Amino acid sequence: MKKTIKVNRQKALDQFGILFKVLITVILSAIIFFSLMIRISSDKYEIKVGEVASETIKATKDIVDRITTEELRSQARASVSEVYILDKTIVGSVKTAIAGYTDTIRSLAKYAKTFKQAGNTYDEKFFREQREELGLQASDDVLVYIFDTLDLEKELPAVISQISANVEKEMNAAIMDKDLEEAKSGIFLAVQINLLNVTSSEMIELARLIINKTVRADFLLDQNATEAARQAAADEVADVKYIKGQIIITEGQVVTPTQFEVVKELGLVKGTASDAWLKGGFAAFSLVIGAIMFLYLFTCEKALFASMKKFAIIMAVTAISFIVDVLISYVSIWLMPVVYAALILTMVANMKTANVVNVLLSAGAGIIAYFASDEIVAAALIITISYIVCGGFTSYLMKNSLQRYKILFAGLVGAAAALIVTAALTLIFTSSLEGSWMRLLLMMGAVMLAAVLAIGTLPIWELLFKIYTPIRLLELANHNNVLLQKLLREAPGSYHHSLLVANIAESCAEAVGADVLLTRVGAYFHDVGKVRAPRFFKENQVGENPHDKLTPEASAKVITSHTVEGAALAKKNGLPEAIQRIILEHHGTMPALYFYQQAKMLYGEETVNLEDYQYAGPTPSSKESAIIMLADASEAAVRAATDHGDENIREIIRGIIEKRKELKQFDNCDLSFKDLRVIEDVLVNTMNRLYHERIEYPPEISPAASIEEKEKE
Repeated sequence: MKKTIKVNRQKALDQFGILFKVLITVILSAIIFFSLMIRISSDKYEIKVGEVASETIKATKDIVDRITTEELRSQARASVSEVYILDKTIVGSVKTAIAGYTDTIRSLAKYAKTFKQAGNTYDEKFFREQREELGLQASDDVLVYIFDTLDLEKELPAVISQISANVEKEMNAAIMDKDLEEAKSGIFLAVQINLLNVTSSEMIELARLIINKTVRADFLLDQNATEAARQAAADEVADVKYIKGQIIITEGQVVTPTQFEVVKELGLVKGTASDAWLKGGFAAFSLVIGAIMFLYLFTCEKALFASMKKFAIIMAVTAISFIVDVLISYVSIWLMPVVYAALILTMVANMKTANVVNVLLSAGAGIIAYFASDEIVAAALIITISYIVCGGFTSYLMKNSLQRYKILFAGLVGAAAALIVTAALTLIFTSSLEGSWMRLLLMMGAVMLAAVLAIGTLPIWELLFKIYTPIRLLELANHNNVLLQKLLREAPGSYHHSLLVANIAESCAEAVGADVLLTRVGAYFHDVGKVRAPRFFKENQVGENPHDKLTPEASAKVITSHTVEGAALAKKNGLPEAIQRIILEHHGTMPALYFYQQAKMLYGEETVNLEDYQYAGPTPSSKESAIIMLADASEAAVRAATDHGDENIREIIRGIIEKRKELKQFDNCDLSFKDLRVIEDVLVNTMNRLYHERIEYPPEISPAASIEEKEKE
């Protein structure tokens, strides 16, 4: 039942932890979003068409003036004349239609003659029917002339021939729709002149009717060719562009609709739809940054993800770094200390995580540069690529670095890389370094600024999140440390015991993949609590044993309290929490067995409570604490033993390990049975080297005797 409750509680804590990390990620995304919006919104303007601009507005990127461009293209289209083509087939069809009237007229004349011979007279109905057959609105006089007078063999062919010849001549010269009536009049005039002395007025009128009926335009509008020509003219008109940095509206100028649309499309007008789209883009970018970091840590860096402090500091460093980049961009986009995060995270997390964050922040810096500057168009891309490369250099140089001055060294190398990469990219994009020297110097300064900020703020991060870095641990390993000096002066035996334990534990940590530096430094401080009552610990005693005057309970209380008092001293002196935990946990909840056994002999086993003689704990929560527990107990036990033979040392150490397994001291750390076997072997080998048997010198050849003999001589 208790186990079930414990499992359920752990699940609840895990779920809460993940939700809290999601919240932290959302906060990071929000910080990035609002930082971008604040940076960009500072360049937005309240302008209206027809009002006077209160300040000069420049293009934040290359943009096409669509209205002006479209107006110019419309003008170009309108300037192109319509395209016409001469359709030579039309003149042939017109001549055929004209020639067809010869047969029609002869047919009408023949019918009229038959009609009249039958004793009929021409009446209105007859004329109407013949007009319909002829297809022309000929007058009665013209029809009567055709029926009774027209010479069908000579006069009619002559008239039709004149019409056809003049039509062909005029149509070959091309007739447009708009000139058709004029062309018909011209053809009729020519026919009239040629027939004036050849035929009657009725036939001339008939010629006019035939011309008006048959003649068509043959110089026709080609819609496709016209549209193609106009489109070609429009395509030749280049886009009217505002280049990044070019003035769109000058202060004091009345804002035109065209200028307003350009500024609006740039997203520089407050409260417009384009402004909303820009916000949406920034929101999406910010969420993607947060999601990438969360998923990367969750899938690729499980140890960092599992640690709430490490997760929080990674997100916090990213957020602060982005804010600083935004603020510095007001001075110059080339001075943003983007690689600051890479430097810090290499030390507090690892190089891979530092590089992932650096790439994301470099992308953010590119966006800031794109919107915040009117310099060269490729500035955003140059900045992004340069910071990715420089961040990679600096994080690699900081890998496994144990001195703070290495940060400055990494900054110098990174600055050199920034100079080379920025110069190379500038040449690629602009083909010249003219006017670029200030940018190059600023990029170098940005990397150096990041290094200086990293040196100055690293202790703050360590203090705020109570974490340690290799640099911090190495500083604590200095034997001039105040607490270590206090231990040396007031409890010299415990001090030297701690040095031995540190060497032993370091070998064990290296063998099982634990944090070697943390193990060594933790071992230095594990017994620092003994400075409160140094003479109560055997290694510091000379002469009288103060425990002889105390009850077993009192002695046990003095002995077991050194872990709690040591942790309090560590906290007071600003040691990392990891060191404080080692001090508290290095005895776990083990009992002070000597005094417990003494109490049982004095008071009887049934009256003695084991808990009164136990250390406060907790049990080790890390490999490092467990290793120091075993190294501490093993060193003390082997040193106290009289038999330092291999078998006896192994038996002592195995007994220590088994006793702690029996009392569940390793239940809360991730030491495996395999790790314990490896640690046992390392402890045995190390102890054999430390406490090996020495050759006993005979008196006559002992080193001391030899020295005395030489002095006498």
